[in-house]
Amino acid sequence: MELRPPPVYFEVRAANFVLLSPWFFFNSEEEPQMDNVREEYQVETGDDFLPFAYRGDRDDFAGFRIDQGQITGDVITVHIAWSRKREPSDFDTRKVSPSLIHWIRDVAMGDAVSKYEYNKR
Repeated sequence: MELRPPPVYFEVRAANFVLLSPWFFFNSEEEPQMDNVREEYQVETGDDFLPFAYRGDRDDFAGFRIDQGQITGDVITVHIAWSRKREPSDFDTRKVSPSLIHWIRDVAMGDAVSKYEYNKR
């Protein structure tokens, strides 16, 4: 069964919405990298998600949470350690946003503003 993101994802992409640096949407040529991120997320957390964006200046990724084989509307933001092992629970860096729109507003835009303000100094 092919996993598909929620309809709002396709609406955002169809509107040619571009994330502000430091966040970027994965494109179709980056599917192998998306698969690697998903696999490592599964190893490190024991959970599953479908990645759709990455932060260009660090190993942070965003993806739709998968629960019992179904995509949910929740967006997980996580730092991947690339350790190839289960990370201790006190190292859990996941943040959950209730929707893609909330993630864009709270995480992507928040990080873009922080980067802008830092670079302004």
